[in-house]
Amino acid sequence: MNIPRSAACLLLWFLTILTSGAVAQPTAQDSSQDQRILAEVKRRFAAEHAFDGMSISPSVRRGIVTLSGTVNSQAAKVLASKEIEDVDGIKSVMNNLNVAGGTASASPSGAAAGEVEDKKVILPFGTVLPVHLSKEISSKTAKANDVFYGTIASDVNANGYLLVPSGTPVQGTVKEARSGGLLTGAASLTIDVDQMTLNFPEGPHQVRFATEPLSGRSQAGGATGSVAEALGIKGTEVVARPDQVLRFRMLQPAFVSVKLKGGRQVPPVPVEQTSDTSANGSPESPRPR
Repeated sequence: MNIPRSAACLLLWFLTILTSGAVAQPTAQDSSQDQRILAEVKRRFAAEHAFDGMSISPSVRRGIVTLSGTVNSQAAKVLASKEIEDVDGIKSVMNNLNVAGGTASASPSGAAAGEVEDKKVILPFGTVLPVHLSKEISSKTAKANDVFYGTIASDVNANGYLLVPSGTPVQGTVKEARSGGLLTGAASLTIDVDQMTLNFPEGPHQVRFATEPLSGRSQAGGATGSVAEALGIKGTEVVARPDQVLRFRMLQPAFVSVKLKGGRQVPPVPVEQTSDTSANGSPESPRPR
């Protein structure tokens, strides 16, 4: 007996569903993991002021995050993926965000009346941040994951705006530190800067980003590495000194809020930080100058 082609196709489809249906259903463990991931993703987007006024709707299935909604620039779309890519448990991010063009600005009537506008401007990938360290970092005493502090050494401009004024507080992390010696070999030191505190209209705000790590290694005759010019040698140790300028290159864009009045930028002022750390070793709360 001949089976019609359409019936054969239907039978094949039914057998496929039977054999794969159990696999396609997420387990209770998957659902619990997805809920945890979704909560953390939502928390990060809510905490990041760069996405204020934008519509981002995340969903999670089996560790795969899908982003839907609308942002105001291609850089914001890229930043959305980077903001969550290191969340524990995420397998991949499907970024389906739509770009609706242009950054937020106040209405023409407000500008005409001389009111201050708030505008978000992109601090682009590749921007170099010149940093003065607050204290010396030595491969002898530093440890991986130690936090250090500093300030921006000179104004940083981009897209026609002054985005990061000189004196802006920054924070970084020691990625690797190894003391030198006869048994341990050459000393090495690797550091990066990962956040700064800027004045936003609603108050001081920590802007997070990634920079290319700077590293140095001691050997006979001095230090070598990507920051050799900013390092000193004390005996066998590598030292990053506060009297030198370290230049960190940004590996991802960041949004910075600027103020405009009558179409001109209101000069920004750096956040004042009275000292590097408080008595318990944690950063003191910055305040606007």
